[in-house]
Amino acid sequence: MFFSTTISHVVEELKRRKELREFLGINEVPKTGYIYFFLSKFDLNDFTAMVLRILNSITRKRQRNTS
Repeated sequence: MFFSTTISHVVEELKRRKELREFLGINEVPKTGYIYFFLSKFDLNDFTAMVLRILNSITRKRQRNTS
């Protein structure tokens, strides 16, 4: 989708790789159907803005921690 990969692939990787779950701060991997349902509520512009806000907040945290 947004990053040119399928949601089912991302879900499988999250199930398989503990370090990814730890990086994202999640204990439980949501089902693929739930993710599609959640994302269907957004249009492309809303989704893009949401992802950019998340990435900007993570980037600011890391910049503050490395200074």
